Amino acid sequence: MAKSVTAGNSLRRLFAVMLFDHISVNITFPVLTFVFFSPLSRLFPSDTSISERMLWYGIVMGISHIGSIISSPIISTCSDHVGRKKMLLVAACAALVFAVSCTLGILIGSLLLMVVGKFLGGMLSRTNAVAQAIIGDISDPQNKAIHMGYLQVVISIGAFIGPIIGGYFADRFWFSTLNYALPYMIAGMFAVLAILLTIVVFKETLVTRKKVKESLSSWLINLSNKQILKISLLLCMTQLGWSTYYQYMPPLLKTTFHFQAHLLGLFIGMIALWLAIASAVGVRFLKCYFTLEKIAFIAIILMLLGALLTLAAIWLLNTVFAKILIWLGAIPMAMGDVIVYSVITAWYSNAVAKQDQGSIMGLCFIIVPVIWALTGFLGGVIAIWQIDLPLYFSALILLGLVCYLVAQKVAKSLLIVKQ
Repeated sequence: MAKSVTAGNSLRRLFAVMLFDHISVNITFPVLTFVFFSPLSRLFPSDTSISERMLWYGIVMGISHIGSIISSPIISTCSDHVGRKKMLLVAACAALVFAVSCTLGILIGSLLLMVVGKFLGGMLSRTNAVAQAIIGDISDPQNKAIHMGYLQVVISIGAFIGPIIGGYFADRFWFSTLNYALPYMIAGMFAVLAILLTIVVFKETLVTRKKVKESLSSWLINLSNKQILKISLLLCMTQLGWSTYYQYMPPLLKTTFHFQAHLLGLFIGMIALWLAIASAVGVRFLKCYFTLEKIAFIAIILMLLGALLTLAAIWLLNTVFAKILIWLGAIPMAMGDVIVYSVITAWYSNAVAKQDQGSIMGLCFIIVPVIWALTGFLGGVIAIWQIDLPLYFSALILLGLVCYLVAQKVAKSLLIVKQ
């Protein structure tokens, strides 16, 4: 009972830090589309072509994940050595650095400062890996998937509130002076709150600290584990579909569907709301009736449905159904993503011992930014030819994954019949 109470307290403190951190990080996402594609932005001359803007958008989207590739395994593995609290604080401070750098970049019209800010933010503002390791520290195996789902709820609430704030404040107040910098300033304020909560409220959860050599060696051993390799392949494929959708829906909505900043912020915020609902209810509900393997398959089917509804909206662009389908498509796409991701992180955590939670989450959080960087750069290039091509790529990847999983199930059934 005492352990349960302690775990509950630790979870509440962690979730408070994560909420403010993710509000800070997500405030700026819908604004970034207008920073790059609005003719009023100071970042480019007003006559800059859509193709050039799209190329730089892809570079900025990818560069933050390049930083994360470098740092994620180091941050989570170091959390096994120096403790969760210190690494959580480092990640929270990076969100402030990102907000300040991008604010200055917008105010003086410096593309370089935007790129540097995104790189530094991507490299160090990575609280998720540490948060998942903390849950690994304090959760029993039977509750781990549920607690991972709760973490996704909190992250999703931050991702819901943040874009709505960002979209609302993007161009409403002091625009002639601040341009699109005000949401980044507000993001900096939330980052300060996350830092203060980490320092004052959060308590260390790591009981046994490891030597760095042991942590790094266990991370390398993880790569040779066949079970972890299979989990990693599934993570790669689902993230290819989701990251392409999430990163390239905003430019499509701005340029093709002519969304204003507040509407784009609402769309991204609603995606986060579907993430939160699926995290809070979806995993727990489905776990009552299905195995984790079946839950993952159902989630991938949902993602494919969302991708196909989005393509239908593009095909029906000049009809009354287009915008309805755009909003509807986001629901199964977002819900499917967070459900399959919660299952995958639970599988990762269950595959290793408690003292290796940081290193296995480091592996998870190096795969994710590799995929997001790849789709960030690739999407920027292919969207030069046609702005909706990244959405076709997303649907194709998910369709291929579903076909593979169905073929695998059929092959397994045939093998059982023969025996």
